[in-house]
Amino acid sequence: MAAALRPGTAALAPAAVQQAPLFAVLAGLGALPFVAFAVLNLAGIDSVPLAGPVRQAAAIYGLVIASFMAGAHWGTYLYTADRAPANLFFSSNALAIFVWLCFMIGGPSATLVGLLPVFAFLLAIDSGLYRRRLVSAAYFRTRCVVTGVVGVSLLATLL
Repeated sequence: MAAALRPGTAALAPAAVQQAPLFAVLAGLGALPFVAFAVLNLAGIDSVPLAGPVRQAAAIYGLVIASFMAGAHWGTYLYTADRAPANLFFSSNALAIFVWLCFMIGGPSATLVGLLPVFAFLLAIDSGLYRRRLVSAAYFRTRCVVTGVVGVSLLATLL
């Protein structure tokens, strides 16, 4: 395993991240609730059983996913701090706390607005990780597509 962590090697990304098909399926499934909330909102459905108000459910789900993605960066930084594009411990915490504060202070709509730059920033971090060969090209491509789908879905949920 130590050889896989040497700078300049092609196999720097963890094996689980290199399994693009599995990652792509899981990332796509993770984006489905965002799409569903957008469709519900565009259809004029304000509330659904079990989930409650659509915007609130979308905001809470987004908060969870943003925190999860920030946590993935935390884990990356544990093993690659010397090659990471920034201090991912700091950014992970700052992003999660920012989205939580949006929810606590501004409510669901403010959270949905706040999630847009957060997901963009998380993707920018992944871009830096990709340029340093800390994540695979397949992982980064998937992140780009899913972030685009999530961003459009968040905007549609805000309409």
